[in-house]
Amino acid sequence: MCGLRAVPSPKENKVFPKVNSLYHVAFLMASTCPKCGRNVPDYSAYCPHCGFGISPHARTSRIYFTSLLMVIASVGSLILLVLSARALLYVETWYPLVAAQSWFVFNWMFLLLSLCEVVSGVVAAFFCYRRRSFRWATTSAVLCTLSGGGIWLVSLLAPSYQVWQSILYYFLPMFLPPLVGTILLFPRRQEFER
Repeated sequence: MCGLRAVPSPKENKVFPKVNSLYHVAFLMASTCPKCGRNVPDYSAYCPHCGFGISPHARTSRIYFTSLLMVIASVGSLILLVLSARALLYVETWYPLVAAQSWFVFNWMFLLLSLCEVVSGVVAAFFCYRRRSFRWATTSAVLCTLSGGGIWLVSLLAPSYQVWQSILYYFLPMFLPPLVGTILLFPRRQEFER
């Protein structure tokens, strides 16, 4: 014997457990990555060259969790948008004129920042869910996070604020979800189409 032998039986094969025959060895590198076009092993879930998730289960759920967090932030901001618009219309009937004037600027800031967070959160959730453009997804996610942070800062500057209300009503639903979603999104660039 010259030391060459055929592919071992599945019991002996420890390196490639799915290799059962010579035919399978010949086509082991037959798959190609849809992103970079290089040959990849049949058994791999990710491309060893670019990191793209080849099999459907290889695509992590972090991207979907990010889109869910953006939807949560968008819903919270939509509620704040409706309440801010209502407050702008009826603030004179709720408070005396001097107090209503002091709330006028804060209500406009709440309105504009919540509108920005609703739009950017929906756009980020769409691009994350569809895995379309990493650039648009991250830009929208960062804008959603900045809008949520702006809303939280405005709530801290508003007249007669309380820290616990600011954290409960503005920080937790409008700033924390897009921040966590943006952090989860950054290392997942290879899972997006270009």
